[in-house]
Amino acid sequence: MTHHASLSLEHILLDNAVKLLENYNTERSTMDNLDERAAIMIIISCVTAIESFVNRIYLNHTNFSHFDELRLRSAIENLFSIKGKEFNWGDDPFNQFTTLIKLRNHFIHFKDSYLGLYSAEGELVEDSVNKKPKYNPNEILTFSKCEKYLEQTFELISLIENVYDIPEYSKIDKNNLRYYLEH
Repeated sequence: MTHHASLSLEHILLDNAVKLLENYNTERSTMDNLDERAAIMIIISCVTAIESFVNRIYLNHTNFSHFDELRLRSAIENLFSIKGKEFNWGDDPFNQFTTLIKLRNHFIHFKDSYLGLYSAEGELVEDSVNKKPKYNPNEILTFSKCEKYLEQTFELISLIENVYDIPEYSKIDKNNLRYYLEH
């Protein structure tokens, strides 16, 4: 018996993000201070997985040929528009995805290495000289936040899968993240 298989980048990225959270959770189950490197990788993986998934939907389920010229947010809007579906960027998981894009861009297009002035207790100190950074790592890089980022990523993918009537066997299952798709 033979079958065709293709690599699925979104599965690899999401599997990596899930494993980062699982490894952290088993090692430090009482703390919320996720290793910054792991948290940043989870954020980047979530956004990149969605982009890869959106591209696959365009390639396999639409006749729209210029999707690679769209910004990711516009590409998602267009996917829903093609099917006559509406959504609100203010509602989760869309709102959370907007936050993820901003965070991803902050880390990928990093222009300032300054993370702020911290007290001995690990709190950011703000005064006339020391301004708080745009994103507070103590707030955005926590285990619970990364868990939510990942949960909302799976939810957004699921919504798009449902709009495009993706068969169950081809859907992204967070409990079985195969690296390839059989067809």
